[in-house]
Amino acid sequence: MTTLGTKLPTSNLVMTRSIRYNEIHSDNDHVTIELDDIEPPSGVFFIESNDSWSIDASTRSWHALVWVPFAVLWNSMVWFGFYGQQIMHDNFSLVASLLGLPFVLLGLFPISGVLLSVCGHTVVKVEGNDGQIFLGVGRFGWTRKFDWSSVQQVSEYYSLSSSNNSYNRVSISLAGEQTRIQFGSLIGDERRAYVIDLLTNLLARRKTVSPRDQ
Repeated sequence: MTTLGTKLPTSNLVMTRSIRYNEIHSDNDHVTIELDDIEPPSGVFFIESNDSWSIDASTRSWHALVWVPFAVLWNSMVWFGFYGQQIMHDNFSLVASLLGLPFVLLGLFPISGVLLSVCGHTVVKVEGNDGQIFLGVGRFGWTRKFDWSSVQQVSEYYSLSSSNNSYNRVSISLAGEQTRIQFGSLIGDERRAYVIDLLTNLLARRKTVSPRDQ
């Protein structure tokens, strides 16, 4: 377990608990870290080896299961209405099939939302300065790339609703002079705060060991 003020070789600095960054500075070949020891929430994993690390945060939220009946009802009506009738009567209709496509595509959104809420995850992975952010289920999903060396700030980002001028979504922001990327809006509040803690500490460490960031 990492304790307050513990000196560790830079190459062996592996954090296994949540970190709320207070202070970090270099001392010859070592770094000194002062931490608030916080028990990590379930569903968040941090792995580090050599010059790479990854943060895996679950997007699981049982509250989103309220979308299940809607997703099932919508897709059942679409598939039966446009395609089920054709199969039952063995009468293919090109016009009906084409008209049904937009509704099928629209039905994929609640299905994807349900899958992400049940077994989805967000992964932030950095190898050297090559970073990528993945959102999906298992190995299937969407990936965005970014330059870790250009990131200068980690913060929460609040999206303003256009309808009532209120904040309706919170995400994680990685920002720099030429970089601004938001992600993690599906991660729960506790897990999101933990991820921000880790990213803030990793950014501070990068600035400490990289003279060009000074």
